[in-house]
Amino acid sequence: MATIDDVVDLLRAKSAHVAAFGKTIKLVLDDQVVMVNGCKNPVTIDLGDAEADITVTATLDDFHKVLTKKINPQLALMTRKLTTQGDMLALVPLIKFL
Repeated sequence: MATIDDVVDLLRAKSAHVAAFGKTIKLVLDDQVVMVNGCKNPVTIDLGDAEADITVTATLDDFHKVLTKKINPQLALMTRKLTTQGDMLALVPLIKFL
């Protein structure tokens, strides 16, 4: 079973290679919140809640499976393992680095 620390570590490793993309993304994973700030260069990943352009909600395990390539991000969206609310254009950079 994945932990929030596992997810944050994977996101930080992946975001190290991503340029700023001008959007903020809130990930709500089993009632724990991770913020992806794409307005900063380098992109930052932090625990805690804040305003965001888009909110992505999933179970911690499902999101971990997306991060580790066990589930395709587009398939996870189509099967509602990931749900979104807000600016869908903010989702594009997230999917690119997943």
